[in-house]
Amino acid sequence: MAKRSRTYRVALAQLPVSDTDLRANARQIIGAVEWAGRQDSDFVVTPESGLTGHHDRFDKALRDEMVDEIRSAVRQAGLIGIIGTCDKRRGRYYIEQVIIGRNGAVLGRHSKIALASVDRSWATPGRSLNVYTKRGLKFGCLVCNDLWVVPLSGAENDPRLTLKLARRGARVVFCSSYSGSDQRFRPMHESNVMLRAMEGRLFIVTVNATAPGAVNAATGIMGPDGKWIIQCPRRGKQLAVANLTIPPLSELRAAEESDFIYA
Repeated sequence: MAKRSRTYRVALAQLPVSDTDLRANARQIIGAVEWAGRQDSDFVVTPESGLTGHHDRFDKALRDEMVDEIRSAVRQAGLIGIIGTCDKRRGRYYIEQVIIGRNGAVLGRHSKIALASVDRSWATPGRSLNVYTKRGLKFGCLVCNDLWVVPLSGAENDPRLTLKLARRGARVVFCSSYSGSDQRFRPMHESNVMLRAMEGRLFIVTVNATAPGAVNAATGIMGPDGKWIIQCPRRGKQLAVANLTIPPLSELRAAEESDFIYA
């Protein structure tokens, strides 16, 4: 029997992130989760470090308490949450996403592997790269520089994590970012999203935190053809939802053979 396309509703939450008010960050995330639930979303994605702020000075006990509240909101909304936060485990700090299932259980976490230079003074790189299967969709998660591995970030090697996820069967990558507004980095960020989506035949969902100006990496969904399916405005808080139709992989390969020639 021929495989069929499947459609998922994905909510994107470009949110402000406070470095000092963890409770305010939690309210922003819970509000986005509740909004996504009202849109009948299957997934909601929030920015890098969106719960704690991007540092190691957060209150660990309060962080854990707020994660539990977010888990409850995800369960009530009936969707899957890809929630950006930081955490402390065994004396080490990690920049990560917590993946929360429809029942509120923690399905797993992805800790940022390709740390940027600004992260290395306090954060420990992650080591695991996992593919999850939920609602019939195989997906992976990345955090910010994991996706684009900007040379100026101090990364010596490009681990090509999107391609590794694709080779393990992922069809979608959910990426949480907090990249700021320095527009010099915009071409590098967004050309890499396009190239990595095309290389892995992936749909890449990328969600940024708000910045004082326009963000330098768009919140949106990039298709495996290198075209944006949806792209949010670059300034301020943005909540958006899009239908994401995942065709059989054989259809993408056939389209490449007929439409794309690189010489």
